[in-house]
Amino acid sequence: PVARLKTPQSLKDIQQQWLDLGELTGEKKSAQLFAGQLQDEIQELTVLANQKKSLRVFWYSLNGVVIGQGTLENELMTLAGLKNIAVEKNVVGFSPLDLELLLAAKPDALIMEESSHDHYSLAQEFLTHPALAQHKMKVIRLPAGFSSCSTSMVKDFSVALKQYFAGES
Repeated sequence: PVARLKTPQSLKDIQQQWLDLGELTGEKKSAQLFAGQLQDEIQELTVLANQKKSLRVFWYSLNGVVIGQGTLENELMTLAGLKNIAVEKNVVGFSPLDLELLLAAKPDALIMEESSHDHYSLAQEFLTHPALAQHKMKVIRLPAGFSSCSTSMVKDFSVALKQYFAGES
């Protein structure tokens, strides 16, 4: 049998997919374990949010795209106590934002996925623009390929935030 799963849009969707897959494959216990681990990681993010001052941030990605409302990324930022400037600017989903507008918003930090060094593209050039360096923009760095697997996103995001905040102390 073939099962088609929708792309998860929320953390709740991810947990449900684990449970559904466990049901489909006869691996209910493993699926419950994964769903429980995800819940633990979500709890870790909320604890982190209560320990630090809230930062105003953009999640800035390839081609100058920022990530707003209705996304898993925004849900992660909210859980972590971050203020998503794209949401303040009524961005829904994924939307390009001129670098000048990004800089004018004066974010405390940018969340950026590391580029894969073996794949050069013009899309990555936005992330290394001299204007970002000139403004000494603080960056919360996520591993390359971060957004390609929503299952590991929570843990990777939590680790990246802890590293960022440890460097701030």
